[in-house]
Amino acid sequence: MELKAERPASAPAAAVIYVSGNLDGSNYQELIQQGQTLYADGARFLVIELSQCNYMSSSGLVALTALAKLLHGDALPSMENGWAALKGMESTHVQSDKPQILLVNPTPRVDRVLDLAGLKALLPIYSDVSDALAALA
Repeated sequence: MELKAERPASAPAAAVIYVSGNLDGSNYQELIQQGQTLYADGARFLVIELSQCNYMSSSGLVALTALAKLLHGDALPSMENGWAALKGMESTHVQSDKPQILLVNPTPRVDRVLDLAGLKALLPIYSDVSDALAALA
């Protein structure tokens, strides 16, 4: 997996993370660490671009949940809990007026994983980064 991050001038409280390759148990913590770095730098919204993400395992779902908790100001879930970490996602989302994680253009395979896990109902999906950033305005 490769990650690239940028802080758009048009949305100073946001950061965009481009994910390419496979997001799985071997590297999901890199995504969490990238989010922690951006959060420490002032990002309070993450736009995660997934058009080049070929595969997302349950570990990738745990990473998204951990980032949602981080942005909400909660402690990160224990990575030892696996699927149990996902259970807190709904309560984190419900407590927020505006979603803090926005997904962009997931590949069909990743879209299916998000759908099966129920995250498509909790995280808005946009066709491109500019639309996602505009939704934060």
